[in-house]
Amino acid sequence: VPVAFAQLVDFAARAFVAAGIPLEDAQKAAQALVDADLHGIHTHGVRNLPGYVRAVREGRVNPRPRVAVVGGTTGVKVMTGDHGLGHVVAYAGMEAAIEAARQYGAGMVFMRESNHYGASGYWARLALRHGMAGFAVTNAGPSIAPWGGAQPLLERPQALLLGRWHLGHLHPRQRSRSFACRQGGDLLARQRRPPENR
Repeated sequence: VPVAFAQLVDFAARAFVAAGIPLEDAQKAAQALVDADLHGIHTHGVRNLPGYVRAVREGRVNPRPRVAVVGGTTGVKVMTGDHGLGHVVAYAGMEAAIEAARQYGAGMVFMRESNHYGASGYWARLALRHGMAGFAVTNAGPSIAPWGGAQPLLERPQALLLGRWHLGHLHPRQRSRSFACRQGGDLLARQRRPPENR
C-alpha cells in the first residue's frame, strides 16, 4: 500500500512521541527512518520503529538525552550522546561537524554513548545540503570472526562517503551529480567462499 512521505514521517514521529521522545527529536528520527525506506534500505527503515520504541520504553535508550561536546579542539569535537536514540544523537553530531566545517574548512565529530542510528547515508547526505562532502561511519555488534575463528567477536564498521563528483575530485558546489560509496567491513567475512573465488 503506497503511503505518502509526510504521512509516514508523521506516523513514526507520533510513535516516538508516545514513547516519550520530544516532538522535534521524534521528527528528526522519523525522517531518517523514512528516508532509508525511500532509498531502498528497508533493513534500516520504518520496520525498525517498534524496536526503537521498545528500547525507549524499556529504559535502554534515553528519550531526552543531553547531547554535548565533552572534548576536542576547534575543528574536531568529541561529544556524548547521553545514551539517546541514535538518530537524534547522529543529527546533533552532523550539525556540529557541519558548523565546524563552515568555520574551519573541515569538521569532524566523534560521538560516544549513542545507539543504533540507522542508515549511514542519511547522515552523510546532511552535509550535501550545505554544499559540503559528508562522511558517516559507525560500528555495530560483533559479526566478524577473527582470522581462523568460528565465533563472531569483532565489530562491523560501516562507512558512507558522499560528495559531488567532478573530474575525480570532491566538489560539493559543482552542479554535477552526487555520488555515494558504502562500505561494510563484514561483507567478505559473511561469505561462504573465499574472496579469491569470487
